[in-house]
Amino acid sequence: MHPTFLKPPVLLNDHEIAHFIREGYLTLRSVLPQSFHDAVYKELTPLEENGRMGHNNLLPCVPRLREVLDEPHIRGALQSLLGPNYYLHFHRHDHVNFPDAAQPLHKDGDNHSHLSIDGMRRYHPTRYVMLFYYPQDTPVERGPTGIVPRSHYTPLNTLEDVRSRWGALTGPLVAEVNRLAQGGASEDERQTFWREHYGKLKEEHAQLYAQSKALEAPWEERKIPLTGPAGTVSIVHFDLVHGRFGPNQTEIPRHMVKFLFSRYREPVTPSWSATSTEWPGSTDDPLNPVHRFQWAWHRGERSAFAKAQAGSLAALTNDIDSDDDERALAAAYQLATHGDAGVGILMQRFISDSTIAGARGAWGLSAAGKAAVQALRDAATDADSFLTARIADVLDAEGAPLEADRLLLADDPEAW
Repeated sequence: MHPTFLKPPVLLNDHEIAHFIREGYLTLRSVLPQSFHDAVYKELTPLEENGRMGHNNLLPCVPRLREVLDEPHIRGALQSLLGPNYYLHFHRHDHVNFPDAAQPLHKDGDNHSHLSIDGMRRYHPTRYVMLFYYPQDTPVERGPTGIVPRSHYTPLNTLEDVRSRWGALTGPLVAEVNRLAQGGASEDERQTFWREHYGKLKEEHAQLYAQSKALEAPWEERKIPLTGPAGTVSIVHFDLVHGRFGPNQTEIPRHMVKFLFSRYREPVTPSWSATSTEWPGSTDDPLNPVHRFQWAWHRGERSAFAKAQAGSLAALTNDIDSDDDERALAAAYQLATHGDAGVGILMQRFISDSTIAGARGAWGLSAAGKAAVQALRDAATDADSFLTARIADVLDAEGAPLEADRLLLADDPEAW
């Protein structure tokens, strides 16, 4: 065992937490020697990326990976972001880039939340993070992972809708590739099959494919590569847009081992080395209301956010329906600070037939906390099963799980 493992976790500071809240990622460096990373690389090499040993069974196959996760500053960063009782999720994957091209930028679980019942709504608070680890030097030429900073809160709804339709076309192809893997087909055989049939799909549905690429442009323009020497570790918000930055132009396969970590409990106090109660970020940032809420939530002081009234109701009512996702999202969070009047506007969006408006309303209601509980209760009195489930989901997200349980238990069991 490396001697550093016996040391207590090294926690993040206020500015590092603020950076993660705002940008959606942090990059750290393992202190383990080069020989350690070389050994990991060697042990990863014979494992097939999508095989039984290169996927969720990765840790038993390369147990020394656990040593990276147990380094004091890595443990400290995870504890700072997820609380002292965070846990390692069962999902992990070794992403190999050799010599693949750039990967389409995406959020994991595109077009649906990780847990939320709403079609396009994702949880903004830090309940899940991904950890990326490079066991080899990874310059741009080796095809590093790319990310889009600040993309973890704001959806690009039109793009995700188009991608949903494209995904319906590629889904059967993915299933067939997985079937080939289970049947013993090699990686080369599966890649050849994929390229051939994916190319046919692009030809047959050229307009949809072109529309998707055009809508991806804003993300492509903002993406940056996560480069670094062997032992580079990046921790990113689960909903951060990411993908392979570019092709691997070297003779050496690039490994990027991904782990998923989960929060066990909602925060009740800062879990990092906190020295300030005030949000240290810029007040001019378009997403400042979102960032201030996340800061208060991480500190276990979400009620303090709801008391800080900001913006006029008339302007916010207009902004929440904006085609500009950032403006609309900021308005939803600001409406959460306007008591019953703000909650009323958010409820109108929440119960509408529009998935986009419903998601914006849900984000605002979640931020409103206790102020929104009675309005959600009232809406549940004559709600169908789907709306009841959505209401319970928001109640749970805003810290009223008992109210959510009562709704679900009282609902018509035949409808589920």
